Amino acid sequence: MANAVEKLNTIEIGDIEKVNTLDDDAIEDINTLEFAGVTIPAWAGTRAVYGGGTQSSNADLNRIQYKTVGASANTVDFGDLQTNRSKNSSAGSNQTRGIFAGGLGLSSGTSGSLVYGVSDTDYITIGSTGNGTDFGDLNFASSYGQAAGASNGTLLFAAGGYGASISGSTNAMEYFTIASTGNGTDAGNISVTLNGHAATNGDTRYIIVAGYNSTTGENIDVLEYNDFSTSANCTDFGDTSVTSTYNAAAATSIRAVFHIPVGYDGSAYVYGDSLEYVTVASTGNTSDFGDLDTGRINAVGLSDGTTGEYSGGNVSGGGSSTNIIDGRNLVSTGDASDIGDLLEANQDPGGLSGS
Repeated sequence: MANAVEKLNTIEIGDIEKVNTLDDDAIEDINTLEFAGVTIPAWAGTRAVYGGGTQSSNADLNRIQYKTVGASANTVDFGDLQTNRSKNSSAGSNQTRGIFAGGLGLSSGTSGSLVYGVSDTDYITIGSTGNGTDFGDLNFASSYGQAAGASNGTLLFAAGGYGASISGSTNAMEYFTIASTGNGTDAGNISVTLNGHAATNGDTRYIIVAGYNSTTGENIDVLEYNDFSTSANCTDFGDTSVTSTYNAAAATSIRAVFHIPVGYDGSAYVYGDSLEYVTVASTGNTSDFGDLDTGRINAVGLSDGTTGEYSGGNVSGGGSSTNIIDGRNLVSTGDASDIGDLLEANQDPGGLSGS
């Protein structure tokens, strides 16, 4: 099996081919062990793509930018979304096509007053560059900013998010079929009204991570999951170590790693650097994973199925954004490190991978 090959070589599977300078079949022949290679999940790929976001001046962006996941490199320009929007538009892919759904927008599309929910949904072909193309619209009942996106490579779920103002949220979820353009379809519900949360991609289930419960006016520590069912409600998974909002998430097929910054603690903002993880197939509470290079809130997480990136965010009061991209192999615990920069200081972009 592949794990036996990794133990024999004493290096990670992803590096075996590079070290041996042989392809998968040759490695298997020489080691006399089965070698499965590295399988990229249906919801991931080697190219990271970021769309939209908010600059320090609080001007919403329509920029799309990209880089190779985990590479020590800055992003480069990809194209533009149809409209300027921020607050983590729900993003996901089927490796080939990426979708950015909803977000907070501006009344005229690229200027004007802040709109707390826009239904605009764009798609891109991840392997090329260019502007976003109209995909459809979020379902009216949940066309809010800061919904969390989760993909299994077939469906993209948009879960929760702001209501008509910053003081309200929704517990609604909806889904898109990534391969077919069209509007979102109503799905089940999260157990509470929620914003400031994050969600994971996954093979068989996604996890929703903490956030701000607008009904009680408090941050929560709850993890919930859904098995990509288009009709079922979310189910309790476990808890994070502290109540937290403005979270980020990146995952492998086995493990989900969350940035748990605390966010607003009731009297002041806390810009934490903590990373915590769970095993996706087993419900339970989080364990310590390590730390980001720089503490922040409002970052976005993504991965290629092995390596995670946590990008952008707010690093201090007064809306001060950062362009830092931290990267980390998610297979083993440890701290993340600075591996590059976004094109601008930016918080709340949508993030996906593919190609």
